Amino acid sequence: MKRIISTWCTSGLAAAALAWASVSLPALAADAQPTPEVMEPRALDALQTMGSFLRAQKRLHINADSSTDQVLDTGQVVQFSSHTDVLAVPPDKLRISVSHGAYRKTLYYDGKHFVVYDEGQRYYARGDAPPTIDALLDDMARKYAVVLPLADMLRWDTSTAQAIGLTAALYIDEEVIDQQRCAHYAYRMPGADWQLWVRVGPQAIPCQLVIVRTDTPAMPRHTVRYQWLEEAALPPNAFAFFPPVGTQAVPLQVIAPRAQETTP
Repeated sequence: MKRIISTWCTSGLAAAALAWASVSLPALAADAQPTPEVMEPRALDALQTMGSFLRAQKRLHINADSSTDQVLDTGQVVQFSSHTDVLAVPPDKLRISVSHGAYRKTLYYDGKHFVVYDEGQRYYARGDAPPTIDALLDDMARKYAVVLPLADMLRWDTSTAQAIGLTAALYIDEEVIDQQRCAHYAYRMPGADWQLWVRVGPQAIPCQLVIVRTDTPAMPRHTVRYQWLEEAALPPNAFAFFPPVGTQAVPLQVIAPRAQETTP
């Protein structure tokens, strides 16, 4: 099972780190002092509005194309691309597929059980699941060290900014992305700068996300471009898994919990 779960890509706002501002900034004089970081209410409100809108939807279908930098042992940075498809019917139905070239991994969740299927290695693992998507995401991270792509944006609420330690939040401007007018925001947190573009108007959905890690000299980048899909009807077995011929069931590998620290 370790081989299955260890190669999932993470795409959440709080999971990665690093943003890249593509706006022109004036050069600083040699003796200039750094500008104090600002927490603009407009930028913070945008995150809460986006999270509230997404959580209120009866069904979500997202396609996302991602590019992620990986730093080799030599220090060289190489880029990998992936495609993610998320179908969710809150509170208890979820399917997430991640494709890297010819390789594809999918998680199925029907409110009672989950299945992780590795199409390339032709393995799958099945386990009991809690009754909600939120609880499933917690279980996958805590028990199996699996952080599911795009999960964080579905859980954003008024407490998240403080929880992840935001130190700056700025409104930049409006831009057109894939023929959509999107508001551009920039944020900072320990170890990461990131940017988010959110559709302008009543549908506050993300258009694009760029994260840059600032806790490593290579400053690797993670970029996601979102496409939101609408369907008239769901397939009858959208969240069910039927093992293809030739696939093998493997046991789940639970991560041992960390020992609790005690105060001397």
